[in-house]
Order: sequence, then structure tokens, then C-alpha cells
Amino acid sequence: MTQQEKDRIFAQALQRWGGGWASAMGLAYLKADGRNRGRMRQAFPDLLEKYGPGSDFFCTIQQEEDAREKGCLEAWRNVANADTSQLMREMINRPLNQ
Repeated sequence: MTQQEKDRIFAQALQRWGGGWASAMGLAYLKADGRNRGRMRQAFPDLLEKYGPGSDFFCTIQQEEDAREKGCLEAWRNVANADTSQLMREMINRPLNQ
């Protein structure tokens, strides 16, 4: 996982589960450049520990994204494995107003 991905998930966890202040910090973290993100991590290690990599909040978002990605891949596999001639026959025989 890249640092950019970790930063994005950390900020999402702050915004989703943090209070008003922590949620605002998540938005600020997303808008900050790399140098300022580093400064924020140093200034607020408690937020990084609670919402950052390895935390339950972080892992929940990561698992949700993995499941979503797996679902998309599975859908594409189903399309790729489908009998395209059967699909074409169904499309041709379907009335236009459906």
C-alpha cells in the first residue's frame, strides 16, 4: 500500500468516525501537501494511533474497499465468462420499450 493510499484511508477514517474537530482534521489532512501532512502526523500522534494504519477504523475502510473491488472483479469475470451468443440473442429478441 502506498503512502498516498494510507493517507487517504486515514483521512476517511477521521472524517467518518472522528468528532467534529477530528473530522475537520481529516479534511485538512486531505488538502495538505506531503510536508504539512507529516507535520500533522507529528503534532497529533494520538489521531494517527486511533485512526491510522493498524487501527480498527482504518482496517474497516480497507476491508470495505477490498470487498467492493472484489465484487467488481467478480462481476467482470461473470461477463467475460458469459455465453455472448446467448446474450446477443436475448438483446435482439428484446422489445425496444423494455
